[in-house]
Amino acid sequence: YKAVNLRIKLLGTCSADKTVKIWNLDEEKGFKLNKTLYGLTFSFLNNFSGHHKWVWDCAFSCDSQLLVTCSTDCVAKIWNIETGEVIRNFTGHTRGTY
Repeated sequence: YKAVNLRIKLLGTCSADKTVKIWNLDEEKGFKLNKTLYGLTFSFLNNFSGHHKWVWDCAFSCDSQLLVTCSTDCVAKIWNIETGEVIRNFTGHTRGTY
């Protein structure tokens, strides 16, 4: 699963390895944005780890400063994109969050 923020040109990818990776569009390569995202080059920006099971989904906040992640560990997390720190954990679910 992935989340894309084209305004600030970030891509978030979720994985069974319990992490979320943030990628930054590498415009120095000379690629331009298009609707299909083909032909774009992204460079690695940050790795968010803290979930204990598969991370199913992620989404950027409207101001592009936060990322929310959902996992089969029954926890949703809000992250600071710049620092990679967890701002808040949402617990209490009895099944995975999506």
